[in-house]
Amino acid sequence: MQPSFHATQGLAPVPSPRGDYFLLALRWLIFGGVSVITLSSGRSAYEGAVDAGTIVSPWLATLLIAAYYLPVSVFVWRQRPLVTGRMGGLLLADAVLATIITALTGGGGSLFSLLFVIPIVEAGLAYRWRVALALIATIGLCSLLASLPLSGGNAGAAAVTAVKFLFSLLLGLLVTVFSEQMRQEYTVRQAALLATVRMAVLNEISLRLGESQLEPERILTTTLESTHVLPDITFSLVVLSDPEGHDWYVAASTTERHPVGQRAPKIDEAGFTPYFGPAGSGTARPQPALYLAGGEATRPLPEFVADDEITQLIGVPLILPTGAVMGAIALGRQTDRPLSDDEQLFLRSLALEAGLALRNAQLYSREQEQVERLRRFEALRATFFSATAHELKTPLTVLKTLAPTLTPLPHLPSQTQTEISQTFTQNLERLELLVTDMLESVRLEAGAVTLHPRSLDLASRTRRVLERLAPLLERKQQKFEFHAPAHLPLVYADGKRVEQILSNLIDNAAKFAPPASVIEVSLSQPCPSDGQGLAQVVVADAGPGVPLQERRLIFDRFYSTADRALAGVGLGLFICRELVRLHGGRIWVEDRPGGGSRFCFTLPLTSEEIIDEESQPQNSNH
Repeated sequence: MQPSFHATQGLAPVPSPRGDYFLLALRWLIFGGVSVITLSSGRSAYEGAVDAGTIVSPWLATLLIAAYYLPVSVFVWRQRPLVTGRMGGLLLADAVLATIITALTGGGGSLFSLLFVIPIVEAGLAYRWRVALALIATIGLCSLLASLPLSGGNAGAAAVTAVKFLFSLLLGLLVTVFSEQMRQEYTVRQAALLATVRMAVLNEISLRLGESQLEPERILTTTLESTHVLPDITFSLVVLSDPEGHDWYVAASTTERHPVGQRAPKIDEAGFTPYFGPAGSGTARPQPALYLAGGEATRPLPEFVADDEITQLIGVPLILPTGAVMGAIALGRQTDRPLSDDEQLFLRSLALEAGLALRNAQLYSREQEQVERLRRFEALRATFFSATAHELKTPLTVLKTLAPTLTPLPHLPSQTQTEISQTFTQNLERLELLVTDMLESVRLEAGAVTLHPRSLDLASRTRRVLERLAPLLERKQQKFEFHAPAHLPLVYADGKRVEQILSNLIDNAAKFAPPASVIEVSLSQPCPSDGQGLAQVVVADAGPGVPLQERRLIFDRFYSTADRALAGVGLGLFICRELVRLHGGRIWVEDRPGGGSRFCFTLPLTSEEIIDEESQPQNSNH
C-alpha cells in the first residue's frame, strides 16, 4: 500500500509511529551515556586507548551534539520520518555528525564513535534490505575513516576499531532482518484485515443493493460509494452502453470533469472497452477481466481521461449472466502500483453485484411499462365496449320501438309516415356509420388501406362535403362559413378519403358546438417550413374546446372525452389521423380565438394541372 515514490527510492516506511519514538529514545540514551562517561572521567577514549589526536575537548563535543540533537528531536517528534518515509536527510546528517565528532575527539578509540549506532539503526529500519545493507557498509567505512590515523600505531586502539567495525555490520544486519520480518508480518496482518473489511463491505453492498428497491439511481450511488474502500482513488465513474447507438455515457460520477450524461469512448479498437471480456472459458458465469492503463501498464491512458491528472486508470466491466457487457466501473488513481489479489477480487465481485442489480432494475422497469400498457389497454377496451354498447343500443331501441307501427303505417297520416321513415333512415345510417368506422379502424390498424391519390381541387371537394352535411347542421340551427383563396393550388390526395376526413371533423364539430353557432371551414396555403408545399384545412367550432393534456390523446383509438354521449366510441379522430398520415400530412388541434377548437390538417400540393372529374365544379344546384 506504499506510495510508488518510496518503492523507487528503496524506502520502506515503518507503519507504526513507535519506530520514530524508539529511535529518538535510543539517540538520547547513547548521547547521555557517552556524555556522562566522558565528562565524569575527563577522557574521550576507551579504557586502554591513548587519548591522543584530540582536537576538541569532550565538553565542546558534548555541547555540539546537544545543539544538533535538540532541533532534530523536535523534527522527529513532529514529522515522524520513519512513518512518512523522509529519513534520507536525517540519516545523512547523523552519519556526517558521527564521522566529524569521532574524528575530532580522537578517532578510533573515541567514545563518541558510538554515535554511529544511530545511522546504522536508521538505515536498517528505513530501507529495504538491499539498500539497507549497502548504507550500513558505507556507514561502517565512514567509521573506519574517522578512526584514521590510529593513535600512535596503538595496537589496542586498532583492535577496538576493528571490533567496532564488525559490531556495526552485525548490528546493522540484525536490525535489517528484524525490520524485514516486522514489515512482512505487518503486510500479512494488513492484507488479512483489508480482506476482512472488503468482504464485510461486499456483504453490506449486497444488502444495500437488495434494499435499493430496484431503483437505478440508488444502485449507481451505492456502487460509487463502495469504490472508496480502495486506496488512492481520485474519482469513480459508472459508464453504461447506450441502447440507441454504439457509444457509452456516464451514468454516475464523483468528479465534475465527467458529469452525468457525458459521452464515453466507443466500443471499438480505439477505446478501452475491447479489453473487457470474460476471463477463462467454460465457467458457469462470465468473470470480468480487469483493465489497467497508464503508469507502468502496457496501454496508455485513453483520451477520455488523459487530462484528469491521474497516473492510472482501472476498469472492470459490468457483465450480464449472458456474457454481454452493459457498461463498466472506471476508477482513476494517482499511483501506478499493481492491484493486489484481494483488490482484484473486490472489484470483480462489486462489478458482478452491481451489474446484476442494474439488470434486475432494467427488467423491473420494462415489466412496469408492460403492466402500464396492459392497464391502459384494459381501460381502452372497457371504454370501447361501453361506448359501442351505448351507440348500438340507442338506434336499436328506436327501431324496436317503431317496429310495431309498421303494420298500420298506411292508415297513419302522411306527416307521421314521413317522420317514421326519416327516423328509420337516420338510425340505420347511424348503425351503418358505426360499423363502417369499426371496420375502417381495423383496416387502418392492420395497414390494409390503400390510397388512390390524384390531383384534386380541394375547394370543390370541400363544398361538396358541406352541401351534403347541411341538413345535419340545420337540425341544430347551425351554419357553415367557408373561406378559401381564389387560386389555391391542387392537392395530391385520394378524393374519397379527403371527404371522409372532412366529414368526420365537421360531424365532430357539430356534436360539440352549441346550437345556433357557426362552424368555420377554411383553406389556405401556409408558408412551407421544410421546403414542401402544403395545403392546410381548418375546421373551427365554438364548443368547449379541448384541454391541453388531452390534445394528443384524442386522436388515439377508442379515446373518448368525459362527455361520452357526444364523443361516441372514439374512432372518428383516429381514422382522420391515420388517413392524414397516409397522405404525408399531419393533423392537430389548437385553441380557437374567442373559445372553441380548431382542428387542422395538411395535404401535399401537386404541380399537375389535370384534375379528376369528381373535383370539377358542380352545376348550379350545388
